[in-house]
Amino acid sequence: MENTFTITCYGKTKTYPESKRKKMMNEYMLGMLSCDGSEKDRYTNIYLDLLSGKKNCTDED
Repeated sequence: MENTFTITCYGKTKTYPESKRKKMMNEYMLGMLSCDGSEKDRYTNIYLDLLSGKKNCTDED
C-alpha cells in the first residue's frame, strides 16, 4: 500500500497518495499567489504543512 497524506481545507478532508505531494504543493502555491487575506492564509498553512512533509495538512493555524 502506498503512503498517503491528507489535506483538510474548509472542513473537508481528502486523502492523496504521496506521489501527488509535489502536484498539491504547486496547486497550493498558486493559491497563495492568487489570493489575499484569510484565503491566502489558508493556502499558506497547507502549503507549509506539505513542504515540511506532514501527513495531516490543514488550513488552520
